[in-house]
Amino acid sequence: MPLTELALLHLKPTITVDNAALQSSLRSAKHAMESFTGYPFHFFTQVEDPSYIYIIGNWTSLTQHVDQWIPSEKNQALLEALENLLTVEWMFHLDIDQLATKEGSEGIMPFSAPIVAIVRHFIAAGKKDSFVATFEKNKQSLVEFTAPQPICGGWRIDREQESGKDGAEKDEFVLFSGWRNIAHHVDFAQTETFERYKEIRDYLAAFEVKHATRWEI
Repeated sequence: MPLTELALLHLKPTITVDNAALQSSLRSAKHAMESFTGYPFHFFTQVEDPSYIYIIGNWTSLTQHVDQWIPSEKNQALLEALENLLTVEWMFHLDIDQLATKEGSEGIMPFSAPIVAIVRHFIAAGKKDSFVATFEKNKQSLVEFTAPQPICGGWRIDREQESGKDGAEKDEFVLFSGWRNIAHHVDFAQTETFERYKEIRDYLAAFEVKHATRWEI
């Protein structure tokens, strides 16, 4: 099943996004992954801290990424070229098929939006069904407020585990939404409909909201 990779890179303290070696190495990585998969890969810089870079890509399967691409000589050479420039903070996969046919603006990744909000929802134990029901009931207010920019969400496939030897796997839902600017996102939080939308928080252990802008390299 096609899936989406979401990765977060962190630049070393002396490195900035305009570093020539960084841009050259990431450009090579982008082209290599696109050639390997046949799918486009997108790079974003985080607004809150531009030393963080997101990679969002599409893979045919988990096997293609984890078993075929990651250990490949080409990828290992790319990682070696980047080791003095950045670190990989985390990387995981979502059950989002970016190329599947969608109706309307829902389910389409907001890659062309001026600002993309990336919201990680860490679901409280045993509350996944309640979260899903509440999100589905109230999401239309978000869809209408962000229009014409789309929203797209998916569940983390390679889940983290609770601490302890027999810890249960934790559910995580990641939502991407497009905005004109950060003020536009803040405005949504002031609406009456947001009062209903935020009911999803009743079923969360935690959540993280970050914003990003497209980085053309």
